[in-house]
Amino acid sequence: MKKNLYTILFIILISLTLTSCKKKDADLVASFYPHYDILKNISKDKLKVDLVVPFGCEVHDFTPTPKDIEMINKSKLFVYASDKIDVWVKDLINTNINYVNLSNEVTIEFSDDIGASIHFWTDTLVFVDMIDILKDEIIKIDPENADFYTENANNYKTEILALHDELVSFLNETTHEKVIYFAGHDALGGFSHRYNIEINSLIEHFSPEAEQTIRQIENIISALRETNTEYLFIEELTTPRVAETIRRELQKDNLDVTLLELHGYHNISLNEGKRGVTYADLLRQNIKHIKQAFN
Repeated sequence: MKKNLYTILFIILISLTLTSCKKKDADLVASFYPHYDILKNISKDKLKVDLVVPFGCEVHDFTPTPKDIEMINKSKLFVYASDKIDVWVKDLINTNINYVNLSNEVTIEFSDDIGASIHFWTDTLVFVDMIDILKDEIIKIDPENADFYTENANNYKTEILALHDELVSFLNETTHEKVIYFAGHDALGGFSHRYNIEINSLIEHFSPEAEQTIRQIENIISALRETNTEYLFIEELTTPRVAETIRRELQKDNLDVTLLELHGYHNISLNEGKRGVTYADLLRQNIKHIKQAFN
């Protein structure tokens, strides 16, 4: 009898151990970085937040795994940007789940620019709008902690808006021509329109699949040479081979060009993810680089 009792207790103990080691399902799931950043900053440690597109990966051509789909379907809230950029959502996700398509919720002022409307989160004030939208959705899930989520959302909005005001103030005061030469895709339309900065992109299409041509490279080299521009901006998470080629070509004319990153907030590196780099950090870096170029 004692032996049977010990056996039963052992089985219960093992069962409890296995249960405690089981990974908790994500409460909130974001398709990629910008809305993941908001969910993390609002919920803190109250809710478990996960990400579909891993840090360091390209957003546009991503295909989720069956494990990703399972994670989404088990979540309390799934947030994605739009059917145009998260093209996999429509066919793979169970629409009975609680989800938010941000493109249907935010107010996009510059909708006449396709690139700007698709990459709406690059507009700082749209991002602030996203914070309010997702705060309300989180409170619906966990109303008992509404004050906690509201305080976190307001604090994050205050930080973002302070940076926005800093950039607007600088741009209003500077006499520098508000033009940026960008060795990347035309995916910063929202940012460009919001701050009235002309961004001359090497590749005029917003899709990362579009490749630069020899003529486009020649054109941006000519523009940099003619304007005697000392700074060339580059995309995040890419090896700037073309930008380095442009820089070396301009060195032949004794024009020393410095490369600066202009982040489009699509994603961050694995190392940045581990360090908890936020949208606010990236905006702060963009402002620093713009000030450097325009000064």
